[in-house]
Amino acid sequence: KQLVEQMSPASFCFENFTGRVPDKQIASFMETHSSCGVKAFVYVGHWQICVNHDVNWAQDASKQQQVTEG
Repeated sequence: KQLVEQMSPASFCFENFTGRVPDKQIASFMETHSSCGVKAFVYVGHWQICVNHDVNWAQDASKQQQVTEG
């Protein structure tokens, strides 16, 4: 099983994006570091955005990225 990359402890999400990002615009993703108070996915395309870990589309997108990369 492939491990999901984590952000460095110095990088945190202070605000979560509330919209939806189309799968085709997501180049990769990371999870916030375990020391971060907010568990989130960080999606990377031409930008980096934080999305709450509990959002269904974000969970689905992360699973799809793992399948694609794995």
